[in-house]
Amino acid sequence: MPRQHTTQDKAYAAARRELLADNPLCNWGCGRMATEADHVVPYVLGGSNDISNLVPSCKPCNASRGATLGNQLRKGRHEAIAAAQEQPQRVVKRKRTNDNSYVTNNNSPANPNPVTSFFTDENPPAPVAPSRISQEPHSVAETGDDRPRLETITPEGVRSRATEIVSFAKDVLGVELYPWQIRCLHGITALDDDDNFLRRVSTLSVARQNGKSLLGAAAIGWFLTIEAPRRGGNCVAISVAHKLDLAVSLFKYLAPILQEKFGAKVSWSYGRNELELHGHRWIVRAATPQAGHGYSASFLYIDEAWDISEDAIDTGLLPTQRAITNPICLMVSTAGTQNSHALLRWRGQGLRQIDAGEVGPMYFAEWSPPGTLDPMTPEAWKMANPSLGYGGLTIDVLHAEAKAPNRSAFLRSSVNIWIASSTSWLENGLFASCATTDPIPPGGTLSVETSLDGTRYVGIRAVQDGNRSLVTVAFDVDSLAAAWERIAEQMRDPLLQLTITPPFEISCPREYDSRRAIVGYKELGRWTQGVRALIVEGRVAHSGEISLIEQTERAVLVRHQQTVALSSARSSGPIEMARAMVFAVAMVSRPANNAKPIVAFSNG
Repeated sequence: MPRQHTTQDKAYAAARRELLADNPLCNWGCGRMATEADHVVPYVLGGSNDISNLVPSCKPCNASRGATLGNQLRKGRHEAIAAAQEQPQRVVKRKRTNDNSYVTNNNSPANPNPVTSFFTDENPPAPVAPSRISQEPHSVAETGDDRPRLETITPEGVRSRATEIVSFAKDVLGVELYPWQIRCLHGITALDDDDNFLRRVSTLSVARQNGKSLLGAAAIGWFLTIEAPRRGGNCVAISVAHKLDLAVSLFKYLAPILQEKFGAKVSWSYGRNELELHGHRWIVRAATPQAGHGYSASFLYIDEAWDISEDAIDTGLLPTQRAITNPICLMVSTAGTQNSHALLRWRGQGLRQIDAGEVGPMYFAEWSPPGTLDPMTPEAWKMANPSLGYGGLTIDVLHAEAKAPNRSAFLRSSVNIWIASSTSWLENGLFASCATTDPIPPGGTLSVETSLDGTRYVGIRAVQDGNRSLVTVAFDVDSLAAAWERIAEQMRDPLLQLTITPPFEISCPREYDSRRAIVGYKELGRWTQGVRALIVEGRVAHSGEISLIEQTERAVLVRHQQTVALSSARSSGPIEMARAMVFAVAMVSRPANNAKPIVAFSNG
């Protein structure tokens, strides 16, 4: 609206100088320094420019109140007048207390972190943050499972910003978030004792049409209207998807709401969609390596990460957060293919955190059926579709989809299964069912292998116990030096033998020469079928590490020169643990040479 009544009014200018002379804090409780003089009773509703009707305000709060006033005026002038008359009384002075909060001249605490002026007296109450949301107990919807099969640890009782996002979704978007979404938001925004986020990166995997986009819209809207104003400055949020039209569709849903209810400025130029809200920006791009260049993003939303390249994430997006304090990166996706290298890498990190029992640097949650379930049954579908029983997604819809001719597409999109897993060398769930709680005796063979790209180094130890080969993960590290450190720790056991592949030969210490064997693709081709037979017969048991189960169950067999071997190229993700397991089991399962020496006597 026109501002001539302030920019050209000398009385207003003098009052503004007087109000801001002592560098006061914003009257509306955000904790920022005031830079403007705000009318308690708006000028357009009859308020004067006299200092008695002015309070010190920061620019974001002043703009928020102006946007709210515009909405009220569009509803009706009488409602706007009533709302103005209900505004809180002017605060003249504030001082900082010992606990870094602020008190007014009547000693009542002032909230240093208001959310947004949308939550006024005529709207729902502002969400209280931070909140505590327990992850227990395990709850099951009418037909869908609220709890993910795979999830990294979030310490019990930690606070989070989940309640803020839930309130934004309900009060602004007009939707109730599902229990599974609330659970994820608790993990994504879990806080430490200093109110910093526990994790910088979060990865969620769930079947299609379960509400990933709605969760993303609620998170982006919360960031722009609540979290960014709390941080101050000019924050940037970037959202991308594997296809530009998907990224833009989320913008088309959320941007008009932010425009109407918060006065956001929106640019609708396709491919350059942007939104500005009180100095904070939301930028929408296609997921390319150039997507984040030139920006410092406090919030990243990456949709359908299964079809986004490592360069786009590692070179284009994540570097925008290197200099940001307390950033949020949220990746969501369905299961992918063997070419989904970026998602597989982040998923692998999540699985390693689960195996290690660590909180770790990322939050990971996946809704998918275990291998022990037939993926074409409703029991498996429930574990991949946590929104069943809440919205429009029903079990009848999945029954109909299951009858489509493209079974692989159904398994990936509707059951959240990596499609190559359905053609793995073992029947679904067979290796998972081989888990045991029996202790693993010392000795045996330590088999060491590396990923094809040289980013992971794993050690699998196997030991023969009666007619069974017992297997466990000895280590999983990200450098050759760390691998040799872990090998040295294991080799203190004098009964342990070492099996290495050619990449380790040149750096192998001579002290291990008498206890080492070198194996490669030739041995993998000779031993794979035999080890598979041992697994099928129940003669292999393992200690239950998720990473080992996942890699072994997704491994795919290929034939080459009259042999069969596990193929990294055909498998849907890394399988270095599966290859190392084959080497270790084969080495300890071979019959020992029990032949006694023959002593010959001669009369000559």
